[in-house]
Amino acid sequence: MNPLKLLISAFFMSILLSCEPKIVSFDDPDLPQICRNQLEEKGKVYEANSKIYLKGGDSTNWDFDITNWSLKICNIKDYGLDREDFPALISPLYTPISEIPNAFPSTEKLLYLHSSEELKVYPYTTMTAHEAINEYVEGEPIMIAYCYLADLAAVYTRTYCEKELTFALTGYTYADPGEWEGLDGFLLWDRETESIWWPLIDLAVSGPMKDTRLKKYDQQKWGYGTWGDMLQDHPEALVLQSEPDWKLDKTIHRLGCEDLDCCP
Repeated sequence: MNPLKLLISAFFMSILLSCEPKIVSFDDPDLPQICRNQLEEKGKVYEANSKIYLKGGDSTNWDFDITNWSLKICNIKDYGLDREDFPALISPLYTPISEIPNAFPSTEKLLYLHSSEELKVYPYTTMTAHEAINEYVEGEPIMIAYCYLADLAAVYTRTYCEKELTFALTGYTYADPGEWEGLDGFLLWDRETESIWWPLIDLAVSGPMKDTRLKKYDQQKWGYGTWGDMLQDHPEALVLQSEPDWKLDKTIHRLGCEDLDCCP
């Protein structure tokens, strides 16, 4: 090639490269090259003040600090939801199943939770609208979680570092080919520390709680069934109702390691 043409080509290439937006990447042996995906293109992941953030809403005050997180940016899925858009329940309401026997078809799948006092039923159709229910059983804070995409439900404790945490959805999901054969599942966050949790591996993956195990509640006290089974075998059961959306307080106090005394 003509040396002059080569010089001109190099000049314009340098201009193009200098105009490209800064792409955030993480040190990861499995990602030898910078990963470019829609999150970065849409500004959902960005760098500021030497930290890396994941957008969580209209206000930067609601963005997640993921500087120390252990996931891969390329595996995050964005469905256009912010963390305050998906109405997790914090004060669940219930109706006796005997009052609404025809609310669901007999084949409706559900999770049930029993204690010494009562049996509660969580139909998947109702859970789909919330996916995270903050509840108490015999005074113990727990979370009933159902991921529509993965079609998985489980019950977890909400007490970590002797603090009661409140869980909700981040608005993002995550899929890793090395876990559950690449099954796509939601990412949760807790309101108190704003750590992000990935239930498919039962682990906090960012924030003050990073590397903390997500603990399942006593598995002798919950299980799976159908609406027909509950109607026939447990006419005294209580059924989860939906309730109005809840909105976060933008002045929420963020807990850090100095508040928890047990950061991993």
